[in-house]
Amino acid sequence: MVVSSLDRSDKLLRVEGVSKVFKDSRRGPFGQRTPQVALDEVSFVLEEGEVLGLVGESGSGKTTISRIILGLMEPSVGKVIFEGKNVFSMDAGELKRLRSGAQLVFQDPYSAVDPKMNIEEILGEPLIATGVKERAKRREEIERLILMVGLEEGHLAKRPGQLSGGELQRVVLARALSLSPRLLILDEPLSALDIIMKARLIDLLSLIKEERALTYLFISHDLGVVYRLADRVAIIYLGRLVEVAPVNKLFNCPLHPYTKALILAMSPLDPLKTKKEGRPTRKANRLKRPLPRAACKYAAFCPEASNICLLSKPDLIEVSSGHMVSCHMIQTQL
Repeated sequence: MVVSSLDRSDKLLRVEGVSKVFKDSRRGPFGQRTPQVALDEVSFVLEEGEVLGLVGESGSGKTTISRIILGLMEPSVGKVIFEGKNVFSMDAGELKRLRSGAQLVFQDPYSAVDPKMNIEEILGEPLIATGVKERAKRREEIERLILMVGLEEGHLAKRPGQLSGGELQRVVLARALSLSPRLLILDEPLSALDIIMKARLIDLLSLIKEERALTYLFISHDLGVVYRLADRVAIIYLGRLVEVAPVNKLFNCPLHPYTKALILAMSPLDPLKTKKEGRPTRKANRLKRPLPRAACKYAAFCPEASNICLLSKPDLIEVSSGHMVSCHMIQTQL
């Protein structure tokens, strides 16, 4: 459940109460298969023209939510509203338009392209699919795209294996932009790059966003990168949102214990890097007995947990303007 004044119908994207359970996907202590909850009642909105950073550790459900938004995977419960329409009520034609209007940029650019194709062919594929049949027009658009992402025409004759990771990530970004999307979902697009290339691509993403009036859902484990790029940040832990806030408010006044741990894990020397991929140091609390299924998911590691955290999962509630948190300890102070 989400209690917030932000959930209005005039948003570009609304994710409403989305849960995803993979049945028989995890082996129990006696060899039995048990369901795995990948997402647990996730709700958020995305304003047109903003950058929302979705931050969490590996296995927190970040990639699952991106696939559900694009209609590539159905939720167990909940719905996704894009441009006012429910993604899971769309017919084939509407889904095709959705995937033009909302494009995904993957973490590993080498796995996102055909290694046998050259860069011109890779960029030309979506243009052909959308009706740009004339070769001269297609070449003109391809040249415009490659220059937009800071590469040169000479790159077009090369194959993916001849490019660096940063160069190929720019190609993948150009391919996504070829369909003139309104929303870009960027799934860990910088994680495999060195610090210099990260900084360059952050600057490029910021520039392209302003030039093309784009909206980004920026998925990352790296709070330092998100701080540089995002307008708002949503923190996810084991499939459940625990805090959502404007970027400056979240970094200056984090409320949830998990958010505080993530921020403490950031390197003080390099704001673009986090220690151990942003994984916070675990601190045992005083609650030693096993957690029931209804408990707050972070209770086992939370130094502030009390008995109420074992009895129920807290709702995501707006505690100040634009600042939402899912924590019994914070909510009892209101």
